[in-house]
Amino acid sequence: MMKKVYKCDYCEECFANEAEAMDHEDRCGRNPKNQIKDKLVFRLSMLFHSLPTIIACALHEVAADELDYLYRETNRADSHNCCFTIKEQQGKMLYAISRAMDVTRKHNGRKSSTYNDVARENPELLKAMVDTLSRKAWNER
Repeated sequence: MMKKVYKCDYCEECFANEAEAMDHEDRCGRNPKNQIKDKLVFRLSMLFHSLPTIIACALHEVAADELDYLYRETNRADSHNCCFTIKEQQGKMLYAISRAMDVTRKHNGRKSSTYNDVARENPELLKAMVDTLSRKAWNER
């Protein structure tokens, strides 16, 4: 004998009774009436999506000849030899530096199509990143 189950019309998830299925459908992320439409949410997601590439391009511009050194220095960070933020952000920093190395390596030091895309699509952010990477940090004299 087969057991009767109720399936969400949007995501195929199954439930033991109709009430659970209907409750789920009202909240289901795949239900068209539940689509996120707020422009600020979209812009924020686009910003977070773009930041690693923008940072990589800024690193390429500021320190293209020093990327190998920066990668080694960041990689050797531990809880005893650096500011806590370096250790805390180490994985993100290594990722950004390796992306910058890719921008530099793929185009023999020239500004790549990735760099040109960032410069065209996010000029203010790229300039802000370059300016920030070029100025003294809070703990420098």
